[in-house]
Amino acid sequence: MVQTVVRAAKMYITDIDQRDWDEYAQRLTSVLNTYYDGTRDETPFYLRYYKMARTQTYELVQEAVAERARRQNEDASQLQIETGSQVWLYLDLVKPGYARKLAHMWRGTFRVAEPVYNFAVRLETADTPYQLFSFAHVSKLKTVREFPSRPMVQLVIPADKRFDFDEELLPEDSWSAQQPEDDVFKVKEILDTRESRATRYGRTRREFNGGGNATPSTLGSTRRT
Repeated sequence: MVQTVVRAAKMYITDIDQRDWDEYAQRLTSVLNTYYDGTRDETPFYLRYYKMARTQTYELVQEAVAERARRQNEDASQLQIETGSQVWLYLDLVKPGYARKLAHMWRGTFRVAEPVYNFAVRLETADTPYQLFSFAHVSKLKTVREFPSRPMVQLVIPADKRFDFDEELLPEDSWSAQQPEDDVFKVKEILDTRESRATRYGRTRREFNGGGNATPSTLGSTRRT
């Protein structure tokens, strides 16, 4: 490409009329910067200035990583793992044939035997069904939440003097006591009988219109045909 530019410049210099040299030189420069090199398969502009852009990008990435680490350290809470604490251990193991998203990764619980430095602890694995290395990093552990026991209070108030919240919150006319025999009527006579369409199971529905001691009632019965 350089030889092509040199030949073009020589041809232009030999020309007597050189009034448009600025425009011609600008075009040659544009072609030289955008031409792909046959060996490196890149443009001369990229080969010259890519290191500068890469250096700036690398510096920005390093600053972003440091800022993220700083925010993480500020927001992270102090892990309270002491000797005798119960913890869960994260094991990234899935049995063959099981779905990973449904597998239970936290195993345990384990008892902390002693802390090792500031980033690891030794677990008690003697009486557990797990056969694993007793030392674990604190990032693989989480403490077991211990909930207080439920309060137990013995009621000394008699049952007839206790306050019934359900009864007090209901309006007075919402419910009235009824006897089981209030909705039962005796049939004196059958006034009319009507048969309806047979069902899909081969039964015919018969309806009886009868008169009782209070109000006429309709009684329904079915029989197999």
